[in-house]
Amino acid sequence: METPIQMSSPDAAKSLGIATYTLRAWRMKGTGPQYTKIGGRAYYAMTDLDAWVASHPRYRNTAEAAVAKAKAQKTAEVPKAPNAEVKKKK
Repeated sequence: METPIQMSSPDAAKSLGIATYTLRAWRMKGTGPQYTKIGGRAYYAMTDLDAWVASHPRYRNTAEAAVAKAKAQKTAEVPKAPNAEVKKKK
């Protein structure tokens, strides 16, 4: 099995077009790409970065992204059950 190419956090952030701080924040939240810790530093495999980018939807413009976000929030809402009173049998 071939060892994947590992990138440092600054290099990975640069390849994603984001700030190193953003990548670190995503890592802390658990929402970013998979990484490996070696000697206290985070390293990213190119294959993991590519897979993470591919797993996110692509939009043509911000309006399209806003519509998709609104739909996702609407479907994530759990409808509240009506308050049903429990009748005790005598």
